Amino acid sequence: MPTQHIVQPGECASSIACVHGHFPASVWEHPDNAALNHERGDPYVLCAGDTLVIPDLEQRWESVDTDKRHTFRRKGVPEKLNVQLVDEDDTPLSHRRYTLEVEGRTRSGETDSQGIVDEWISPTATSAVLTFALASGESEPLVWEFSLGALDPADTDEGLTQRLHNLGFDLEDEEDADAFVREIQRSRGLPASGVVDEGLLLSLEREHGA
Repeated sequence: MPTQHIVQPGECASSIACVHGHFPASVWEHPDNAALNHERGDPYVLCAGDTLVIPDLEQRWESVDTDKRHTFRRKGVPEKLNVQLVDEDDTPLSHRRYTLEVEGRTRSGETDSQGIVDEWISPTATSAVLTFALASGESEPLVWEFSLGALDPADTDEGLTQRLHNLGFDLEDEEDADAFVREIQRSRGLPASGVVDEGLLLSLEREHGA
């Protein structure tokens, strides 16, 4: 019978499904997870303490000839690291060579014209390090460290802080939080109430990509 899994920090529906031998959709779209699906809206943005129901694995039977050799391949379920990198002026770091290290495995690539890195990774990966090759005028390489699966829902204090930080804002360093929020709202064409409301959260989610 289905089991209940208590989400731990750094987990998402995809990583949990992979550990239990499921495809992500088999878990996230299961009827018993409808309430959580509706509340969170994104299988990659769960909160520690959420309860995710893990359905039973279904057996599949194949009829084959007994006097022949048969090959069965398990379908892989990779995920993607998809991020856009910009400089301090919000200019995309386009066509920059990089190396990506994900839990001991390294690969090389180049950002596209919009500064986007798009790489396949394991669903259970929890960290990644992206290092750009030195460009003209740089004295040291640019390095980004990612905690994969660690993004909290936008309507939580931690989730709001994470998105603001990833977008280049540090709310915790501001003495006047209300004025800081009003500045962000004005820059996005929103009513400058100084209060973190649904409109601001939706705007940050769209801009952040999750």
